[in-house]
Parts: sequence; structure tokens; C-alpha cells
Amino acid sequence: MPREGAIFVPGWVDAGGLHLNAAQFLRLMPKAYVSGKSEGSLDVHVAQMRSEVGEQLPTTFQATEMGPAWTVKPAPLKLRRE
Repeated sequence: MPREGAIFVPGWVDAGGLHLNAAQFLRLMPKAYVSGKSEGSLDVHVAQMRSEVGEQLPTTFQATEMGPAWTVKPAPLKLRRE
């Protein structure tokens, strides 16, 4: 569960009868903003959910079984005590 006030993009977005992955949605948003149109259509292009860095990470799972890996966040060296 995201913390209060957190902004995130869901993994899948349904828009205009299309089932877009988050990368496609994020690619379309600036195009929609710049077009200035409140109605109409935009061309949807292929957009991968994994970056070059994400592709290089070792894994025992297939890419289709994993979520997006756009960035790499290092593991914490010290755990916080609560």
C-alpha cells in the first residue's frame, strides 16, 4: 500500500479501449499534454517495462513473471529498528 500522498502509476491502464502498460501510458502523457486537445486520439507505440539496467540484473524468473525494473535501488546496509 502506497504511503499517503504518494504518486504512482499503476502497472496497467485502460484508456480508449486499449490496455496500456505503465511505460506506454507514461509515454503518451506528455504527447497528450503538448497536443493541447481535450479529445482525439494519439498513436500508441511499443514501450518496454524494463530498462537496460533491469535487463542486466541476474534473475531466476522470466521477464513476463516479474514487474517493471526501470531503476535499481540498492539494498539497505542497516535496518531501522522500530
